[in-house]
Amino acid sequence: MRPALSVPDSVRQASVPPVRVESEQLGEGLYYLTGGSHHSVAVEFNDFVPW
Repeated sequence: MRPALSVPDSVRQASVPPVRVESEQLGEGLYYLTGGSHHSVAVEFNDFVPW
């Protein structure tokens, strides 16, 4: 049996602020998404958007 872990109140009550995502159209069907610590590129296709 594992011992119980104690979680400090500062951790238990921590909240993460929302991340605002900005998009910039680079070309037809091509978008640069920025926000937080990671950035992405979205490419539009005729019948789907790949992940």
